[in-house]
Amino acid sequence: MKLIFTILCVFLVQARTIAQYEQMLHKPYNEKVENIARLYQNMISLYVEDSVKANDYTYKMKTWAWENKDKELVLEAELLKAYLIWHVYGFEHPEVIKELITVAEKGKKQHIPHIEERAVKTIAAHYWNLKNYEKAFVWLLRTAKILEKMDPNKFPNMAGHLNFIGLCYYHFGDYATAVTHFKKASELQKTSFNSLAVTEAQNTLGLCYQKLGNFKLSNKSFLQIINDTTSYANPIWKGIAAGNLGYNYYLNGDYEKAIPLLEADIDGALKINDFGLASGSTIPLADIYLKQNLLKKAKEKIDESQKYIKQSGQTERYQKLYPVMSK
Repeated sequence: MKLIFTILCVFLVQARTIAQYEQMLHKPYNEKVENIARLYQNMISLYVEDSVKANDYTYKMKTWAWENKDKELVLEAELLKAYLIWHVYGFEHPEVIKELITVAEKGKKQHIPHIEERAVKTIAAHYWNLKNYEKAFVWLLRTAKILEKMDPNKFPNMAGHLNFIGLCYYHFGDYATAVTHFKKASELQKTSFNSLAVTEAQNTLGLCYQKLGNFKLSNKSFLQIINDTTSYANPIWKGIAAGNLGYNYYLNGDYEKAIPLLEADIDGALKINDFGLASGSTIPLADIYLKQNLLKKAKEKIDESQKYIKQSGQTERYQKLYPVMSK
């Protein structure tokens, strides 16, 4: 029975995959981006289950695209195949990245920027995951140059790709450079496809300004998320932004404003079992109560912080907790 169920699932995935690429014929990228996203999700599942069948489908997709004279869809099939191989084998066999590099160069030569950009971004992620940061930044610079020439309306992935560049600079503490990328992403018009990426950009832009000591602009970024009344408002991100705004008030010594925001962040984090996020707000709360000489409350928050850090496994958060404990 289990075998029959597995075969049926694979068959349904295959059927959906075929229908998806047939619906993409001669369509501009922005009109087929959601179909492409689902295609990749389905194909990853199929490739893990049966790589031979997955490769066969990418071949059929490419052949069908050629027969219907859609050169862009032909290259999409090549990108899909290269991506699947990288997704499954890229970490253990880094040499498979050559397939994506080939596709990137074809995208450039054939003047199909979204193909080139998506391949280049994946190549940058590949080297970043391998901690080969020198090569990663070479490809990041290329992806940034490509994005500068692209119309966001024609490339719905713009926010996510800008965020990736920004996060790489953020990782190394280059907050000023990170700001330029997050600012561009945060100002993009939200759609059903990019709303989460734009919201993430607004939040991380606020964190960059926080690191740079510009609390006015930092607060503005967080309030964009908190005060969002559109259909794209996200309660989880609202809670995260509220906690970050509360941390700004904490840093500025405005404890009365900070406390309710940090408490709300903890409640929201626990609802989604994000214990790392919860510990991020219990630590400044413990310090606030310590400074207010509310020692019992401070001890409660210290104990909570230790519990949440242990549950999350994010031991680097002890760097902020230990100084509070030592007081």
